[in-house]
Amino acid sequence: MAVQVKYTPNDGDWTIALPGSKSESNRLAVLQFLSSDAFEITNLSTARDSRILLGCLQQIKRRNLNRVVELDCLDGGTPLRFLMAVCALLPGQFLLRGTARLMKRPMLDLVRSLRDAGADIKAQGTGNSGPWLIQGGKIDASEWSVSMKESSQFASALLLIAPFTDKGVHLRIHDAQASWPYVEMTLKTLSRVGVRFSIKDDGIRVLPGVQAKGHFEVEADWSAAAFFFAAQAQRKSGTLTFPGLKIHSIQGDAFVERIFRYEGIHAYETVEGLRIQWKKPEWNLNPLSLNLESYPDLTPPLLAYYLMEGRAVDWYGLESLAAKESARDAVLGRMIENAGAVWEKQEACWKQRGKCHLQKQVLDTAGDHRMVMAFSLLAMKESAVELDDKDEVNKSFPDFWIEIKKLGIEVLSQ
Repeated sequence: MAVQVKYTPNDGDWTIALPGSKSESNRLAVLQFLSSDAFEITNLSTARDSRILLGCLQQIKRRNLNRVVELDCLDGGTPLRFLMAVCALLPGQFLLRGTARLMKRPMLDLVRSLRDAGADIKAQGTGNSGPWLIQGGKIDASEWSVSMKESSQFASALLLIAPFTDKGVHLRIHDAQASWPYVEMTLKTLSRVGVRFSIKDDGIRVLPGVQAKGHFEVEADWSAAAFFFAAQAQRKSGTLTFPGLKIHSIQGDAFVERIFRYEGIHAYETVEGLRIQWKKPEWNLNPLSLNLESYPDLTPPLLAYYLMEGRAVDWYGLESLAAKESARDAVLGRMIENAGAVWEKQEACWKQRGKCHLQKQVLDTAGDHRMVMAFSLLAMKESAVELDDKDEVNKSFPDFWIEIKKLGIEVLSQ
């Protein structure tokens, strides 16, 4: 059902309660489970993806080895990929399934890597797609390889189970330039829980064993913070404070802070948390060329901000957007064209030109949480926008509407 999102400027200083990092939570949750709860985790993400993953891990813990355990990942790409690796590692019979869209998302390179390591994985759908039936506990090789061309999560999934093999793993990664910061996050998380590994030209060598004890606190989520950086750069008054958010973060999407420096956003750490405020830049804001190959999830909030500002941007590295929760490059393109601006692909470059002047029609978010949050920001330019959905924010940021309302952006009563 379509909803109207209205903006009434609400100046002042606000504290924004971000969720715990979904990416960090999911990695720690898998390691905690496989290490038999050797450590505790605080500030776990409340995102739907994290809840799905945790629920499925509990199902695995209670499994009957003589029965097939059906694990429904719904629309969660991360749960599906991480759980496939976990199920291939552990004894048991598992059926991994989810929404029709999820079953068509890229998985083949991960399946191939696990099979090469000895895993028994059978595709139950057409064209090697899901659901997937897994006979677990058959991994016996220590030499693994994987391509990251379609997703960095393939490498992360393999790295998370590597310390729990008998002999450890030597993992060769191909096409590693795509979204490498997410693999770095995985490696830093492994290091935090006492996993020993080395990185060399021929790959990553992971030794068996986890030595973690005590508890680990999850950072606030930088991917969620990006929408508020965009909003602050647009409203240009007051301050926003984010408890638990760190400039020096293990999250790759912390890169957004560097991007918004150029837009006049000044970030500094306080006792209460990371604080940001806008100061008029001393330089001209010229057309931009941005390569987000390593930070694809930053595209929606950045694109919405530049559209409101009327900035010309040449985008590079957006190839992976087509295989996200929606075909994001196409969904963003339709929104830009609806705004009377230009979105044109030329070889490896997407050209964005023009300023936001939305036509009076409902914006199609394609059931994508990041589209819902990004498109809601456009109300700051248009006073109000109509979205075809508001609830998909639960996938990554359940309290998004509560927190963004502090800035004056709210869903009108239906």
